[in-house]
Amino acid sequence: MAFRRKRKFHGNQHTTPKKPAMEMSRSEAKLRDVSYDVGPSSSGSASSKLEGYRFIDMDVLAAFLGASLVCARCHGQVSLSEAEDERMGLASKLVLTCQRCQHEENTFTSKKIQRGALDVNRRVVLAMRMIGCGLEPLQRFCGYMNMPGSMGEHPFQNHVTALRNAAKEEAVESMKKAVDDIRHFHEENVDGTISIGVSGDGTWRKRGYSSFHGVGTVISIVSGKLVDLSVKSSYCRACAVCKKKEGTEEYKEWLTKHSPDCHKNYSGSSGGMEVSSMIDIFQRSVATRNAKYTEYLGDGDSKTIKGINDAAPYGPDLLVEKLECINHVSKRLYHRLEKVKADNKGKKLSDGKGIDEKGRLSLKVMKELQMYFGKAIKDNQADLEAMKKAIWATYYHRSSTDEKPQHHFCPDGEDTWCKYNKDASTYTHHDVIPHPISDLIKPAYEELTKDELLKKCLHGGTSNANEGFNNLLWRIAPKSEFSGLPTLELSSYLAVLKFNDGESSVARVLARGGGGEIGKFSMVTARKKDERRVKASKYKEREEVKRKRLQLRKDRSSKMKKQVTKEGPEYGAGMF
Repeated sequence: MAFRRKRKFHGNQHTTPKKPAMEMSRSEAKLRDVSYDVGPSSSGSASSKLEGYRFIDMDVLAAFLGASLVCARCHGQVSLSEAEDERMGLASKLVLTCQRCQHEENTFTSKKIQRGALDVNRRVVLAMRMIGCGLEPLQRFCGYMNMPGSMGEHPFQNHVTALRNAAKEEAVESMKKAVDDIRHFHEENVDGTISIGVSGDGTWRKRGYSSFHGVGTVISIVSGKLVDLSVKSSYCRACAVCKKKEGTEEYKEWLTKHSPDCHKNYSGSSGGMEVSSMIDIFQRSVATRNAKYTEYLGDGDSKTIKGINDAAPYGPDLLVEKLECINHVSKRLYHRLEKVKADNKGKKLSDGKGIDEKGRLSLKVMKELQMYFGKAIKDNQADLEAMKKAIWATYYHRSSTDEKPQHHFCPDGEDTWCKYNKDASTYTHHDVIPHPISDLIKPAYEELTKDELLKKCLHGGTSNANEGFNNLLWRIAPKSEFSGLPTLELSSYLAVLKFNDGESSVARVLARGGGGEIGKFSMVTARKKDERRVKASKYKEREEVKRKRLQLRKDRSSKMKKQVTKEGPEYGAGMF
């Protein structure tokens, strides 16, 4: 008799204590309350409920049905055909015909949903959007799969509009919930609102401030969830087509009818889209979120905060406080070091050497100083004096020599990173920044350690979450493919749902859009995707993995520099 090996008990959701929120990765914390209702599990047996879609070879299906079915009236042989003129997108109308009495039965290969639309077409439009594709790639896919043409542009856009409306409703609920979830962290104001801090950023479809489309987003500093966004477009295809008729009575009549549906909702330069988006978001925060965004963490490279305060969304007596992104502040040091290097290129310094010679102010040294600068800020949150001391410690530590050690700002004790303070008798200085160069870069440190700037960094936050959302958005709506406002809005709302609540929330768009049941396989796929997302997030947040990524970047940068030096210039106007 064979015995099965006894399984080891590892606990379950009722006996295993939950991990504290502070120990969770950000993705894990976001998705810990997500439920996946996949229905009864399928064992693959013949009695399991059949659902979903399959690729079926019509020749195989016709042969199977012809050999298996008989007419209910005369028991004659039945044949399968397709009503080609009644095909709707990816759905076909199948016809069973008795060869003896000519009785016919017909059905579509997809169930009907909202307003006569078919479920398969609604799903395929959403699926193509989630993988960053539109109508033309769908048509190519159908062609290579030996399937009839998918659908025309007009039906495709109708599905986009329906999905956009459904996704917008889901996304608005998600963003409102993101504010409600952090409400207990804040005291209510007299008017019943709460004052919260948000990080904001703008993103464009094209670089160089020549884009027709832009998206502005604000994310809660506390939860890391997106709480509002605004999509701007300075282009309308219909307006561009009819512009040649401008000034005529026909154009005026057309414009009156077209205005409510015009895709152009912004006039001005592309660079001003971010400011305009943020003003809209801040002005409606009380009405739509019952909250005031009193702290704004931005990247500091636009005049957004000035535009917000000029608009006075909360009255002239309440100005929005500007917070600085730590990563962008540390980049300022790197840019100032670059400027020092460029201004002194080709010059001999006081020691008779140039600034760009080997072992001087190299790319590696500048990157290291930038990294140390940012780490000094992050490690000393909420303590201004300790932050300034730590920054100056990085400067003097790298400028110290055996003859003139300067470690008075470096920390003491057994856990100190400064090996000189740990044991001065055995420490030998190396990789020292020469004195003439340290004097040149000192003004940059003096400028970037002013109280006015560092006070805006005491929060210790970054705009990485905004950059993560931007990356997600442009994977759903690739920058390489042009699309109009409806498609960009749909992509933005889908990105909000995936960013805030995971893949399962995207599947819910189908149900709200008139698609009925979400489907077992859709939810299983969403669950697996979210599990991989959490696993990857936890892995990337491990300290040893972070160090490995940093070392790999350094190695790639050093290798690239050596290759460029060895190969010499490859491009240049009129050089070759």
